[in-house]
Amino acid sequence: MLTAITRAVSPAIVNCELSFIDRKPIDLATARQQHHAYEKLLGKLGARVISLGPEPGLPDSMFVEDPAIVLDELAVILPLGTETRRREAPSLAQALAKFRKLEYISLPGTLEGGDVLRIGRKLFVGLTARSNEKGIRQLSAILAPSFPPSSLRTITKSLPFPLTAVFI
Repeated sequence: MLTAITRAVSPAIVNCELSFIDRKPIDLATARQQHHAYEKLLGKLGARVISLGPEPGLPDSMFVEDPAIVLDELAVILPLGTETRRREAPSLAQALAKFRKLEYISLPGTLEGGDVLRIGRKLFVGLTARSNEKGIRQLSAILAPSFPPSSLRTITKSLPFPLTAVFI
């Protein structure tokens, strides 16, 4: 059975990091309703949903796709490019450890899951303000036993936004 790990919306989401869009007011109640609907949809689609509690001091912590990349073989825990978000990873790593072997990218390498797109057995990694070459090199080394070098492609043109935003 597919397992989806989510995290409840932090009450601090109104102070979330914004690098790519202008700040607009966030209605906390609406954000919570939308997130709950997302979790219900995941369950309806057949996923077992594990919802982690909110991280009141971490505004962006509901975006669990950023501090980790989860593959069939392992999960890679990432040091986020935005320093204020780096505290999101430990509790997510604890949850993922029940399901996958963990590997870690370390500073000065930075990488965010939103800059990684998986299509089959290929990974496309965007070089952005939040994901640097050192982080991408570490990811390549970690994945080498399972993913041949040709299966990891770096989008070398510096992107001003997360790679996955291109496909939304």
